[in-house]
Amino acid sequence: MHPAIQVCVRHEGAVVVDRAVGHARGDLPGRRFDRERAVPLTVDTLVNLFSAAEAVTAMLIHKLEEQAVLDLDDPVAEHIRGFERHGKAGITIRHVLTHRAAIAPMPAEAFDPDVLADHDEVEEIVRDLRPWADPDRDIVVAPLTTGKPVIGSHLPALVRLMGSIYEVFPE
Repeated sequence: MHPAIQVCVRHEGAVVVDRAVGHARGDLPGRRFDRERAVPLTVDTLVNLFSAAEAVTAMLIHKLEEQAVLDLDDPVAEHIRGFERHGKAGITIRHVLTHRAAIAPMPAEAFDPDVLADHDEVEEIVRDLRPWADPDRDIVVAPLTTGKPVIGSHLPALVRLMGSIYEVFPE
């Protein structure tokens, strides 16, 4: 973890505060600060929210269900082409949201900031994951896929599904 914070405040649709302070990389607590290795955080720097992203993703998925764009019992493959690869055709959105998808963890290289910024590459990594068990029969909580990399590793895919974020959250 690197000491940093990003803040964006909107009021009536307009950005009134958009700031970033700290370092994205190269400034670890407890280590001597190395100015040459430190990479400043900007408002455009990707930040891994870990499990905090799950609540946002679940809310967006439920908004999509409310608008009849999807159903929780839809196979994920109906919304992410190729997801059925390696025997995942029966995994539903509900399985993912309830931590029952039983999918192997994301590989370490998937957490590289450059990879995370490439939504198509993240989707391809998700397509290539393999199931560990039967989600209807077994309870398997796999680290790093218990969250929502399957559906919500990135908001652009959800926004494509929704058409526009502003249609989901009108002013």
